[in-house]
Amino acid sequence: MKRRNIIPHGIDEFNTYILLVLTYLTDNATRLLITTANITDLNGLVTNATTGWTHWFNLHASPSTRTSPNTANLHASEFAITVKLHLIYGDLPHSLMTADDYENLHIAPPVTKRPKRTAITNIPFGKVFSVGGAIAKFIVRTDTHAKRAALDVLCDAVEVRGMLLAADGVLPTDPSKCDIVFSSKQALFTHAFTPADAGKRFACFLRFVNLTDEKKDGGWSGVITCIIAL
Repeated sequence: MKRRNIIPHGIDEFNTYILLVLTYLTDNATRLLITTANITDLNGLVTNATTGWTHWFNLHASPSTRTSPNTANLHASEFAITVKLHLIYGDLPHSLMTADDYENLHIAPPVTKRPKRTAITNIPFGKVFSVGGAIAKFIVRTDTHAKRAALDVLCDAVEVRGMLLAADGVLPTDPSKCDIVFSSKQALFTHAFTPADAGKRFACFLRFVNLTDEKKDGGWSGVITCIIAL
């Protein structure tokens, strides 16, 4: 079966996908052993009248309500739904899944053989944003999975190197000069800053790394930024 992207990234594409998949998962929850709690949570994330994806999507669709705060909430909703879907999909029993399940959910059949651990050539595509709590949220993709969160199959983690700047500060050009370093073994992750950092710009670079052989680490991405929100 042809491999397909799981969760589209474009706003309109994401909207179409999530509305269809919410119905599909609800209709097939019993067969696929999806818990009632997960279906309830997903339904709330999508349809809640004041905090759900559909609410923010409708505001974003109108030029009069397409404000920066509403757009930030739209992306935060996308992030929360994507995390929930990854949790649901991770628990799906492959022995119960049919060809229709893989096709409708855009999930690739399981890969049983991992490629040889050669040097990483992929450079990550990343998005970082902050909508409150002094927390930065990251979505990382590869060039072969440009519409869903994913790490390079050869890597163990994604490394982040960045620095905090004034909101209008000069962006860094050299990852080695950055003093904030952390990593994640997930393509969707968060990093907590402090309330004192609110209003500052976090600028960072990403790369895929091999934790057992640094000579096989991938190259750095371009700089990505967000304003830390309190």
